[in-house]
Amino acid sequence: MREEINKLIMEEDKRNPWTDEELAGRLHVAREDVTQIRRELGIPDSRDRRKQCLLEAAARIKDKDPGAKIVVVSMGPEQAKNALKECLAIAAD
Repeated sequence: MREEINKLIMEEDKRNPWTDEELAGRLHVAREDVTQIRRELGIPDSRDRRKQCLLEAAARIKDKDPGAKIVVVSMGPEQAKNALKECLAIAAD
């Protein structure tokens, strides 16, 4: 099952990655099993995979137009500070 999970994630639409629940449905297994294997493989969850894609897109925008402003906002918990710091380090103003 490890190979199947890895293959599905490698082939997914990076702008709209599959959640563990969606992967589980495709493989006809429990979501908890997918989550465990994904973590063992060192693969981030769907939100973090999508975030990376968005940050890369923002960086490309900045490269094409240095005057462009990339704004990030969070209304999340305290842990959201790390996500904002990552965004600022990569592309956000």
